[in-house]
Amino acid sequence: MSEAPRRRGKVAPLRASDIARVREQAPAPASGVGNDTTTQTASRVNGGTPKSKFTASLDFDQLDQFDRLAAAARRKLAMQVDKLDVLTALVQLAADDAALRDQMIELIGERKRG
Repeated sequence: MSEAPRRRGKVAPLRASDIARVREQAPAPASGVGNDTTTQTASRVNGGTPKSKFTASLDFDQLDQFDRLAAAARRKLAMQVDKLDVLTALVQLAADDAALRDQMIELIGERKRG
């Protein structure tokens, strides 16, 4: 399988032949499980692991907090940090730390109960 040519640090769009080849090689998704085939196909062609995309609806205060977290990380690390970096770090921290995970779950419960 040929790799997509790179332009200015970005991967070129996938060709239909690459997508078809990956679909033939990919295992069938489990029944009843949501599956973003396009994203999984694209990441497999580019040598990555399957990924999923989603959209988050944040209010202005939450968006401001999210932006501030990314900005604080950029300042402290002196390198480019985007919102995906912040989100993946938060997910990993909550998954690895039982106390943080419990705080997160409690906060979700409070918000859902109103």
